Amino acid sequence: MKITPTPTPTPLRPIVSGMNAPTTKITKMLDRLIRQLFDQYVKQTTIIDGVHLIRRLDKYVSLGLLKPTTHLCTFDITDLYTMLPQEESIAILIQFLIRFNQTHVKGMTINAIESLARIVLTDNVFIYGNKYYRQVKGGAIGSPFTLTLANIFIWHWEQKLVEKQKASNELYSRYIDDIFLTSNDSIESLHDMLENANKYHLNIKLTHEIGSCVSFLDVQINNQDGNIITSVYHKEASEPYIVPFKSDHPRHIFENIITTALLRAIRYCSTLQTFNHEIRALKLMLLYNSYPPRYIYHYLKKFFQQLSVTSISILPILHDENEDILLRTKLLLKPTTSEHARASRIATTFDDKTQNISIDSLVYTKVHKKDNSTIFNCPIIIHYTHENQYAHYKSNIHKAWQESFHRTPVITTKLVVGSRNNPNLTKELVRRNPTKQSTRQKKRSIESTDVHLD
Repeated sequence: MKITPTPTPTPLRPIVSGMNAPTTKITKMLDRLIRQLFDQYVKQTTIIDGVHLIRRLDKYVSLGLLKPTTHLCTFDITDLYTMLPQEESIAILIQFLIRFNQTHVKGMTINAIESLARIVLTDNVFIYGNKYYRQVKGGAIGSPFTLTLANIFIWHWEQKLVEKQKASNELYSRYIDDIFLTSNDSIESLHDMLENANKYHLNIKLTHEIGSCVSFLDVQINNQDGNIITSVYHKEASEPYIVPFKSDHPRHIFENIITTALLRAIRYCSTLQTFNHEIRALKLMLLYNSYPPRYIYHYLKKFFQQLSVTSISILPILHDENEDILLRTKLLLKPTTSEHARASRIATTFDDKTQNISIDSLVYTKVHKKDNSTIFNCPIIIHYTHENQYAHYKSNIHKAWQESFHRTPVITTKLVVGSRNNPNLTKELVRRNPTKQSTRQKKRSIESTDVHLD
């Protein structure tokens, strides 16, 4: 007798394009409405990038809370987006809005938001093998609203954990489904706390790492005898590939790559030794991608010239520990791109009548800028395909515009000049579905031909 083994169910993650889907605009609108509220009300326990985490670590150290025995812990929530219970997530979203007195959001009622959120979550369908499939747990991973809803769901889930950390003056910071915390309890107590957190919700499962040296986002954090040492974290599987220098991209792209890497190195590396090690790795990566040594040296020199905080020559690399500390302190105080983006989102929740509300200086600047922004007529937008021969095309157009329309009413019209990158190999080889407009035009053309033949 032959016994056929029962087949093991195979996990399936369908990848379906949501472009121009019926719920695409709804999910984007809900994300715009809700994310700015989440950014505003839950910023005490969330972080937006590595710099944000380093600032909190520095504050934790300055308060004298770090000890040589302090444990560093990171944990990840497994498959968060696909494990969200749909109806419970919507109920938690409504609780979030009610808790922060948001009965209307930009004129939209809570009931309307609830109905739209349910449509976005429950109407994820696809066809396979002549059968329709509908998602009954979680949300679409690429959907903007799924990210915001997941953040709010975890905000509700983490309340007990946050209260425990606050009561013991410990650090707690979350970036979506990744959490970092500190603890001065015993390792057994910490394990018990994480085991209890694993039981808060049936769908939420954690994987954790505890030690004196951990990585979180792109930051390496090390507790060396009561001193926090931070540096840039590179995954073991990461490859040293960036945009090759021979690639036909606008020149500012290559400069931005170097500048961004240098900014991250200075902000993340807490010692001169780790900083110089990161700079050496950066140089090797640039050389590997065919960046000329003279080009690399030029932008290293330019970077340090612009940011030098003393008269000491530090070109093209830092050699003095005090200079490194001054420069790092200066750059850590400057808002990052992520902070500017969050402040802009929060600023949209305030109007001209908003007064006596405590907001941080960056958000206040965004609100003030929004209220006093220049009113332009309909802008003129000019796009051209980038080529090296057009390197000065943008500046020449702006110069001609100023010379031609100076002291005329036309000068109030905003001129936007930008370049498009040349299509890459993927765009050249991938066949895209025709637009509805082109399909209709083709159909009309065929019909008119048939009439003519008759």
